[in-house]
Amino acid sequence: MILFETDKKPLTFLLDQIENRDLALPDFQRSFVWDPNATRELVVSIIRSFPAGTLLRLEGGGNVFAPRAFEGAPDLNGKPAHLILDGQQRMTSLYQAFAGVGSHRFFLNIQELLDGQILDEAVEVYTSKRAKRWSTLERQADDLMLPLAQIRAFVDWKDEILDLREDRGEEVRKLKKQLNEIEKEFIDPVKLYNFPVTTLSASTPVEAVCTIFETLNRTGVKLSVFELITARAFAHDVRLRQIWDEAKDARPVLDDFDVNPYYVLQVIAVNVKRSPQRSVVLGLDVQDIVDHWDEAIEGLAESLILLRDECGVLVAKWIPYETMLITMASAWRSISVATGPAIGARRAKLARWFWCSSFAQAYENSGNTVTERDVPELRAWLEGGAQPDIVASFRFDSNRWRETTVRQRALYRATMALLMRKSPLDFYNAIPLSKPIIDGQAVDDHHVFPRKYLSDIGKSKTVDSVLNHTLIDRLTNSKIGGRAPSKYLGEMEQELGSDLHKILNSHGLPSDEDGPLFSDRFEDFLDWRLRHLERELADVTSGEVGPAVAPMEIELRRDHAQESEDEAALIDRETIDQLVAQFDHGDHRLFIDGFIDEVASWPDVRVRVGRSHSPDRRRIFFSRRGSPYGAFAWLQPRLGRARFRLDPQDAGPDSLAEVLGGKQPYKLRIGLEGQSALAEAINLARRAYDQATS
Repeated sequence: MILFETDKKPLTFLLDQIENRDLALPDFQRSFVWDPNATRELVVSIIRSFPAGTLLRLEGGGNVFAPRAFEGAPDLNGKPAHLILDGQQRMTSLYQAFAGVGSHRFFLNIQELLDGQILDEAVEVYTSKRAKRWSTLERQADDLMLPLAQIRAFVDWKDEILDLREDRGEEVRKLKKQLNEIEKEFIDPVKLYNFPVTTLSASTPVEAVCTIFETLNRTGVKLSVFELITARAFAHDVRLRQIWDEAKDARPVLDDFDVNPYYVLQVIAVNVKRSPQRSVVLGLDVQDIVDHWDEAIEGLAESLILLRDECGVLVAKWIPYETMLITMASAWRSISVATGPAIGARRAKLARWFWCSSFAQAYENSGNTVTERDVPELRAWLEGGAQPDIVASFRFDSNRWRETTVRQRALYRATMALLMRKSPLDFYNAIPLSKPIIDGQAVDDHHVFPRKYLSDIGKSKTVDSVLNHTLIDRLTNSKIGGRAPSKYLGEMEQELGSDLHKILNSHGLPSDEDGPLFSDRFEDFLDWRLRHLERELADVTSGEVGPAVAPMEIELRRDHAQESEDEAALIDRETIDQLVAQFDHGDHRLFIDGFIDEVASWPDVRVRVGRSHSPDRRRIFFSRRGSPYGAFAWLQPRLGRARFRLDPQDAGPDSLAEVLGGKQPYKLRIGLEGQSALAEAINLARRAYDQATS
């Protein structure tokens, strides 16, 4: 339970705490950025006793986070009693205004108030250079300009001003009365102003501090976990920010790919505690971070080098899922301990895993949870164990490429990386693309068949498909314009000669002058590119890549009037054989839906077969209609086999009759995958029927 208390603290007390080094800021807080006029408006609100928000502070925060003084306040010489988590900008503004420090000075122009001006006009701000005009009491007395730095000592300031003006006779007595009224109306409200303050106890968990801070600071700069842990590490004399900068200097690839330093901490969390979840990262000991830092840096850097040099991820833009880096970096330890040919073999396995996971879109959701699952499986495989599910059962429907655009972000990026993995040449100098060339020549993904050209010929429906994209520099793309490929390729060939064909081949584009690109056959070009990508993806995944078998429906009925055992069978052998023969591709999901209205009869049954996108296990669900009670079985395809586990109480297939044996309606849903699973599903359904009717 999080302990906290909320009460009111006088503004003057808080300002004194800052001056006395008892109230400070955590080092992760951003620098003071308020405009002087915003501070002036806040001062006006304070004088008028308007609410100025709640402050949040942490008791004993200096024991957890590295503290720093408010800007302009005395340097810290120990651990402050409290740290401000929310309210930094307001308290810094007020401290600088009422302490007379910072780049500007604030005044209450009493003469203007006496002349009838409103308070908003009488609170004035000047640069410290211009404010020197009122640096002496004599000038302040002449102009009746009260520095806000003197507001808490107003009584003494008032007496000195009156002494300096005592030669003015009756006017001084009148001024004394006026200053007393000014004190009551404009000075006392500042002295009496209270801020609502919520104080978190010293026992508040770090994760809770982070969450509370972000909740209360929605309009400010988000608090990063890395910054939070950097502040904690600083308290242990560990300069995490400096260590990170040194790592980027030693491993430039980290800077090239703009790696988030939080990923380093997540890799460490996986290596130490087997989870990259935020709460786990926040709970890391500083010593764990120090001990495992170099291993995490090596894993991230080497994984990025593998992606860049062998997987076509030339720049950060083409990483399908950044969270995949955490899994790869955590698994890299299995490569770093290898020797001899095993190093290359394990690198090849990791690359294969990358391709399978990217095109299966395994990290589309809940990336941290997927990492928790994948790292043990991946490490085991790299070290000689069984293939991970994502690799062993990889399938991809190549027709998806026709509809893949930049909106399908990860799949689009993975495809572009696949096209770039064989060192594509730039269209300008016919040299391999690299980050310097990509940045220097503004190389980006552009249409092969230009949008304008396809629009002019009425074939713009699939213009944005990834099949119609490749990496082209800005100058070349400008020359291409909206012309047909045959036109711009002819000009390129005059300039590049035979190099043009090498360039096209390196981009996975047809280079034959009789081919679909040179002859402007768009549909044939898409087909050619799709076949090319099928071969490339099959090569890097060793999986099944091709168009899925079209979904189909088959109606199966049992004549309730039939009596014989053969005729009563749910599906006869001939039908089973026909179904199995039609689904030898294996990339299908089978559903058998039906209702058992009474034990002695079997209703109409519909078999629906459709493409499956996920290699994960399938659920078989037997339950009473309208009731959560039932039995569940899970199918996990393993080399064409199926395993069943039924609940409740580990019931096996033999107990299906118990589930189905009641007289009330039940729903039967069987979801399985693959050719053998199809036959097994049918057999299971027949068995359930036979048991239920025996």
